Amino acid sequence: MNGKLGQAEAGTSSFVTLYAAPATLDHAVANVLVCNTNNTEVQVRIAVAMTLAPNTADFIEYDYPLPARGHLERTALVLSPGENILIYASAPGVVCRAHGFEKGN
Repeated sequence: MNGKLGQAEAGTSSFVTLYAAPATLDHAVANVLVCNTNNTEVQVRIAVAMTLAPNTADFIEYDYPLPARGHLERTALVLSPGENILIYASAPGVVCRAHGFEKGN
């Protein structure tokens, strides 16, 4: 698949899976865009993990201060088969998109 890999609103009580790389792939390359639609700052967490409950070492952003109406983009995340991009925010209204490509075997 090329283009949009996933789209979701970040979870506020638990992590939401933005994208799960299929186990049958060689790898996937993803870009993550996070947009705060609120009029106040929120904290955002992004993790790349093999499970749906990330460990400390899985975080690529942790409580990043996303300004009101601001955005954050992380590019060229190379995912192994079975890895998940997980998103969490301190308040509702944080929308996320993953786009990129999947490379088969």
